[in-house]
Amino acid sequence: MRCTLCWLLILSDQLTGYTASYFNSYTRNHHSSWLWIGNPYLGLVVGLALALNTMIAVSIGGGVPLLLKKLEIDPAIASGPILTTITDMCGFFLVLGLATLMLPLLI
Repeated sequence: MRCTLCWLLILSDQLTGYTASYFNSYTRNHHSSWLWIGNPYLGLVVGLALALNTMIAVSIGGGVPLLLKKLEIDPAIASGPILTTITDMCGFFLVLGLATLMLPLLI
């Protein structure tokens, strides 16, 4: 695979992931927490964590198979567990970290 094609694939995946994460996190979490609890900051924490986690997943999901193919490891077998582990850990720490930073606004 040529290098320009790899960068084009990564850029295309990231643009799609960023757009989907923004609309999904903003519309679903921000508005629903404001209507349900009356605190828009809770939706901001969850929505921002979801958006950042999706961006991380898109970046890793596009880059890990290309890296594994370069290392001559089957990407179909190895990229799934790597992507799932990193995405789950990042999501967990993003929610808790953002909630800790915005704790005065959440109470």
